[in-house]
Amino acid sequence: MKKILSVWKTGFITVVPVLVIIIIMASILNWASNIGAVFTDSKTMIWLITAAALLGVPIIFGWLLSCKWVRTFGLEILGKLPVVGSLFSFFLNHDYIERIKSGDLQEVMFKYAGSTWTIGGVVNKFTAPIYGHHGHLVTWCVVLGPPTAPLAPTAPVLLVKEADLIYTGRTYKDTLLTVASFGFNADMSSLLKKYKEHIIFNNPAN
Repeated sequence: MKKILSVWKTGFITVVPVLVIIIIMASILNWASNIGAVFTDSKTMIWLITAAALLGVPIIFGWLLSCKWVRTFGLEILGKLPVVGSLFSFFLNHDYIERIKSGDLQEVMFKYAGSTWTIGGVVNKFTAPIYGHHGHLVTWCVVLGPPTAPLAPTAPVLLVKEADLIYTGRTYKDTLLTVASFGFNADMSSLLKKYKEHIIFNNPAN
């Protein structure tokens, strides 16, 4: 029963972002079709207007989110909403966006849930002792992962020892693109190379 519940939970978390995107795109498509119908009865012109709207709306929103003053204004309004305020704060906070764009956030591989390997992004580091070893300090990383396709930010925040991480040489921007494509554009050769280097370094006898 627990296994079934775990599988259902994983599937639910994966499906929800996809459904949200589909609903949003369907709403935009319906809106664009209605806009076209207002100006003409020609199916060809309606199709062209719809296509232009589908291309133009994301570009406009992308341009607006790239403007610092828009994000600042959005944070002032949307960031104060209950429950979802923290989510809006993440997407609109220019510090996160600039760090992702600049390549400051590094992609890592790490073990998750036993023998499973996953990818994520290091967003912060701090030094603290291991539980039960108060005198021994180690470097811990705040890792955003494993990401949930197709939206990488919808991921748990984990505390992982830096010694247990494999830096892939890529940035979190690459992680976003990999997850958005449902993993189809993952650079597996690069990830496999880093994994082998990690195994050889930690097991020189092999």
